[in-house]
Amino acid sequence: MKKIITVSLSLMLCSSSLWAAMSEKSKSEAEITNTVMTINTGEITLAKLAQKKATNPKVKEFANQMLNDHTKNNDHLHNLAGSENIAPKETKTSMKLKTTSNQKSEELKKLEGNEFDKAYMTSQVEMHKNALDKLNNELIPNAKDKDLRTTLDKTKTKIQEHLKNAEEIRKTL
Repeated sequence: MKKIITVSLSLMLCSSSLWAAMSEKSKSEAEITNTVMTINTGEITLAKLAQKKATNPKVKEFANQMLNDHTKNNDHLHNLAGSENIAPKETKTSMKLKTTSNQKSEELKKLEGNEFDKAYMTSQVEMHKNALDKLNNELIPNAKDKDLRTTLDKTKTKIQEHLKNAEEIRKTL
């Protein structure tokens, strides 16, 4: 139990750091695109880990959905960036997001079974809440390109679905 609490606190701190890193405003399409792609990449990494380590079938199914949805979103953003001549630009925010995602992955790797399932789903709830906050308050309002804005709106809808599913699964663990 002590291990679960320690790891949960550590994951919460990582999540807080992850989203604190996003507090600098994204001012350009290049920064916005890169921020969302970095979030997607972090989700993909954690989903692959959950596919291997999760024991609960619902958690595994959720991880598969995260892998598929975030991969599709990254592919779409990559194609959009190419067609709109947007060169995704790495920022302090995206570099910090990568670091924090890697830390979260390392913490989850230490867990097994139900402990892993609970910690993964808790991190998913936190990450998706924070992603929605950033989309609503920083990324969407700063997006000037019509197609990017449309993509961000669709991303927001998908993240809302992910959050609802993550909360429902977490309650059952």
